[in-house]
Amino acid sequence: MDADHEKRVFDAWRKIPAQFVLYVLDIGQLTTADNKELLVKLHRRIKARSGLRIAFVLNKVDLLDRERGEDLEAYVAQARAFLEEAGFIDPMIVPTMAAAALYATMARHEEPLTRGQRARLRQALQAMEDHEQRLVSAAIVPAAVRRRVFKDLSDLEPISPAPPGDDLALATEDWHRLVCMSGIRTVEHLIKHQRSAYENL
Repeated sequence: MDADHEKRVFDAWRKIPAQFVLYVLDIGQLTTADNKELLVKLHRRIKARSGLRIAFVLNKVDLLDRERGEDLEAYVAQARAFLEEAGFIDPMIVPTMAAAALYATMARHEEPLTRGQRARLRQALQAMEDHEQRLVSAAIVPAAVRRRVFKDLSDLEPISPAPPGDDLALATEDWHRLVCMSGIRTVEHLIKHQRSAYENL
Protein backbone atom coordinates (compact mmCIF):
# COMPACT_ATOMS: atom_id res chain seq x y z
CA MET A 1 0.00 0.00 0.00
CA ASP A 2 1.67 3.24 -1.15
CA ALA A 3 1.61 6.70 0.42
CA ASP A 4 -0.73 7.98 -2.28
CA HIS A 5 -3.33 5.35 -1.38
CA GLU A 6 -3.09 6.24 2.30
CA LYS A 7 -3.48 9.94 1.44
CA ARG A 8 -6.63 9.23 -0.60
CA VAL A 9 -8.11 7.20 2.26
CA PHE A 10 -7.65 9.96 4.83
CA ASP A 11 -8.58 12.77 2.43
CA ALA A 12 -11.91 11.02 1.92
CA TRP A 13 -12.14 10.49 5.68
CA ARG A 14 -11.86 14.23 6.32
CA LYS A 15 -14.14 15.40 3.49
CA ILE A 16 -17.00 12.88 3.56
CA PRO A 17 -19.25 12.83 6.65
CA ALA A 18 -20.19 9.29 7.59
CA GLN A 19 -21.63 7.27 10.44
CA PHE A 20 -20.79 3.88 8.97
CA VAL A 21 -17.72 2.90 6.95
CA LEU A 22 -16.98 -0.18 4.84
CA TYR A 23 -13.29 -1.01 4.52
CA VAL A 24 -12.36 -3.52 1.81
CA LEU A 25 -9.58 -6.01 2.52
CA ASP A 26 -8.09 -8.04 -0.34
CA ILE A 27 -7.70 -11.61 0.86
CA GLY A 28 -4.42 -11.91 -1.03
CA GLN A 29 -2.88 -8.97 0.85
CA LEU A 30 -4.63 -9.44 4.15
CA THR A 31 -1.89 -9.32 6.76
CA THR A 32 0.75 -7.07 5.19
CA ALA A 33 2.64 -4.63 7.41
CA ASP A 34 1.43 -1.67 5.32
CA ASN A 35 -2.18 -2.77 5.77
CA LYS A 36 -1.73 -3.04 9.52
CA GLU A 37 -0.07 0.38 9.77
CA LEU A 38 -2.95 2.01 7.90
CA LEU A 39 -5.55 0.17 10.01
CA VAL A 40 -3.90 1.28 13.25
CA LYS A 41 -4.10 4.90 12.04
CA LEU A 42 -7.70 4.38 10.95
CA HIS A 43 -8.61 2.95 14.35
CA ARG A 44 -7.26 6.07 16.07
CA ARG A 45 -9.44 8.29 13.89
CA ILE A 46 -12.52 6.16 14.50
CA LYS A 47 -12.02 6.38 18.27
CA ALA A 48 -11.89 10.16 17.92
CA ARG A 49 -15.20 10.33 16.05
CA SER A 50 -18.07 9.46 18.39
CA GLY A 51 -20.74 7.07 17.10
CA LEU A 52 -18.87 5.95 13.99
CA ARG A 53 -18.99 2.24 13.13
CA ILE A 54 -16.88 0.28 10.67
CA ALA A 55 -17.25 -3.10 8.98
CA PHE A 56 -14.68 -4.98 6.92
CA VAL A 57 -15.35 -6.60 3.56
CA LEU A 58 -13.01 -9.56 3.01
CA ASN A 59 -13.04 -9.69 -0.78
CA LYS A 60 -11.94 -12.24 -3.41
CA VAL A 61 -12.62 -15.27 -1.22
CA ASP A 62 -13.60 -17.19 -4.36
CA LEU A 63 -9.86 -17.33 -5.15
CA LEU A 64 -9.18 -19.53 -2.12
CA ASP A 65 -8.09 -23.03 -3.10
CA ARG A 66 -9.68 -25.55 -0.75
CA GLU A 67 -7.55 -28.36 -2.24
CA ARG A 68 -4.48 -26.51 -0.94
CA GLY A 69 -6.05 -26.15 2.50
CA GLU A 70 -7.12 -22.52 2.05
CA ASP A 71 -10.23 -22.60 4.21
CA LEU A 72 -12.76 -19.73 4.26
CA GLU A 73 -13.51 -19.92 7.97
CA ALA A 74 -9.78 -19.98 8.78
CA TYR A 75 -9.21 -16.84 6.71
CA VAL A 76 -12.10 -15.05 8.42
CA ALA A 77 -10.60 -16.01 11.79
CA GLN A 78 -7.20 -14.78 10.60
CA ALA A 79 -8.75 -11.48 9.48
CA ARG A 80 -10.44 -11.10 12.86
CA ALA A 81 -7.19 -11.68 14.75
CA PHE A 82 -5.34 -9.25 12.46
CA LEU A 83 -7.98 -6.55 12.95
CA GLU A 84 -8.06 -7.04 16.72
CA GLU A 85 -4.26 -6.59 16.77
CA ALA A 86 -4.83 -3.26 14.98
CA GLY A 87 -7.24 -2.23 17.75
CA PHE A 88 -10.67 -3.19 16.37
CA ILE A 89 -12.52 -5.18 19.04
CA ASP A 90 -15.12 -7.68 17.79
CA PRO A 91 -14.90 -6.44 14.18
CA MET A 92 -17.74 -7.05 11.74
CA ILE A 93 -16.37 -9.02 8.77
CA VAL A 94 -18.18 -9.99 5.56
CA PRO A 95 -16.43 -12.38 3.15
CA THR A 96 -17.43 -11.61 -0.43
CA MET A 97 -17.03 -12.60 -4.07
CA ALA A 98 -17.67 -9.13 -5.50
CA ALA A 99 -16.31 -9.87 -8.97
CA ALA A 100 -18.36 -13.07 -9.25
CA ALA A 101 -21.49 -11.14 -8.22
CA LEU A 102 -20.76 -8.55 -10.91
CA TYR A 103 -20.23 -11.22 -13.57
CA ALA A 104 -23.43 -12.98 -12.49
CA THR A 105 -25.31 -9.71 -12.95
CA MET A 106 -23.73 -9.28 -16.39
CA ALA A 107 -24.68 -12.84 -17.34
CA ARG A 108 -28.23 -12.26 -16.15
CA HIS A 109 -28.46 -9.29 -18.52
CA GLU A 110 -26.80 -11.34 -21.30
CA GLU A 111 -23.80 -9.03 -21.43
CA PRO A 112 -20.65 -10.60 -22.95
CA LEU A 113 -18.04 -12.00 -20.57
CA THR A 114 -14.35 -12.52 -21.25
CA ARG A 115 -12.83 -15.98 -20.92
CA GLY A 116 -11.29 -14.98 -17.59
CA GLN A 117 -14.60 -13.64 -16.29
CA ARG A 118 -16.40 -16.82 -17.31
CA ALA A 119 -13.74 -18.89 -15.54
CA ARG A 120 -14.10 -16.79 -12.38
CA LEU A 121 -17.89 -17.19 -12.51
CA ARG A 122 -17.56 -20.95 -13.03
CA GLN A 123 -15.30 -21.10 -9.98
CA ALA A 124 -17.89 -19.24 -7.91
CA LEU A 125 -20.67 -21.54 -9.08
CA GLN A 126 -18.61 -24.56 -8.08
CA ALA A 127 -17.99 -23.04 -4.65
CA MET A 128 -21.72 -22.47 -4.23
CA GLU A 129 -22.49 -26.06 -5.16
CA ASP A 130 -20.04 -27.22 -2.47
CA HIS A 131 -21.72 -25.13 0.24
CA GLU A 132 -24.10 -22.47 -0.98
CA GLN A 133 -24.63 -20.72 2.35
CA ARG A 134 -21.00 -20.77 3.43
CA LEU A 135 -20.22 -17.08 2.93
CA VAL A 136 -23.35 -16.04 4.80
CA SER A 137 -22.60 -18.39 7.69
CA ALA A 138 -18.95 -17.31 7.92
CA ALA A 139 -19.75 -13.58 8.14
CA ILE A 140 -19.29 -11.91 11.52
CA VAL A 141 -22.38 -9.68 11.55
CA PRO A 142 -25.42 -9.08 13.78
CA ALA A 143 -27.76 -12.09 13.86
CA ALA A 144 -30.59 -9.98 12.38
CA VAL A 145 -28.51 -9.35 9.26
CA ARG A 146 -27.79 -13.04 8.75
CA ARG A 147 -31.47 -13.91 9.24
CA ARG A 148 -32.49 -11.45 6.52
CA VAL A 149 -30.04 -12.95 4.03
CA PHE A 150 -31.22 -16.49 4.80
CA LYS A 151 -34.80 -15.25 4.35
CA ASP A 152 -33.87 -13.88 0.92
CA LEU A 153 -32.29 -17.22 0.00
CA SER A 154 -35.34 -19.18 1.20
CA ASP A 155 -37.51 -17.11 -1.15
CA LEU A 156 -35.46 -18.26 -4.17
CA GLU A 157 -35.34 -21.67 -5.79
CA PRO A 158 -32.07 -23.64 -5.46
CA ILE A 159 -29.66 -23.22 -8.37
CA SER A 160 -30.56 -25.79 -11.02
CA PRO A 161 -28.03 -27.51 -13.33
CA ALA A 162 -27.21 -25.60 -16.51
CA PRO A 163 -28.19 -27.14 -19.86
CA PRO A 164 -25.50 -29.35 -21.47
CA GLY A 165 -23.00 -27.38 -23.53
CA ASP A 166 -23.21 -24.11 -21.61
CA ASP A 167 -22.45 -24.22 -17.91
CA LEU A 168 -23.32 -20.52 -17.58
CA ALA A 169 -26.78 -20.73 -19.19
CA LEU A 170 -28.72 -20.44 -15.94
CA ALA A 171 -32.14 -19.01 -15.22
CA THR A 172 -32.54 -15.40 -14.06
CA GLU A 173 -33.45 -16.55 -10.54
CA ASP A 174 -30.25 -18.62 -10.40
CA TRP A 175 -28.19 -15.48 -10.99
CA HIS A 176 -30.17 -13.67 -8.29
CA ARG A 177 -29.36 -16.54 -5.93
CA LEU A 178 -25.65 -16.40 -6.74
CA VAL A 179 -25.55 -12.66 -6.00
CA CYS A 180 -27.42 -13.31 -2.74
CA MET A 181 -24.90 -15.99 -1.73
CA SER A 182 -21.84 -13.97 -2.80
CA GLY A 183 -21.72 -11.85 0.35
CA ILE A 184 -22.94 -8.75 -1.47
CA ARG A 185 -26.48 -9.18 -0.13
CA THR A 186 -25.02 -9.50 3.38
CA VAL A 187 -23.26 -6.16 2.89
CA GLU A 188 -26.52 -4.58 1.65
CA HIS A 189 -28.47 -5.80 4.68
CA LEU A 190 -25.68 -4.73 7.03
CA ILE A 191 -25.82 -1.18 5.64
CA LYS A 192 -29.62 -1.13 6.09
CA HIS A 193 -29.25 -2.50 9.62
CA GLN A 194 -26.75 0.19 10.59
CA ARG A 195 -28.85 2.94 9.00
CA SER A 196 -31.88 1.77 10.96
CA ALA A 197 -29.87 1.74 14.18
CA TYR A 198 -28.82 5.37 13.66
CA GLU A 199 -32.34 6.47 12.76
CA ASN A 200 -33.64 4.96 16.01
CA LEU A 201 -31.12 6.75 18.22
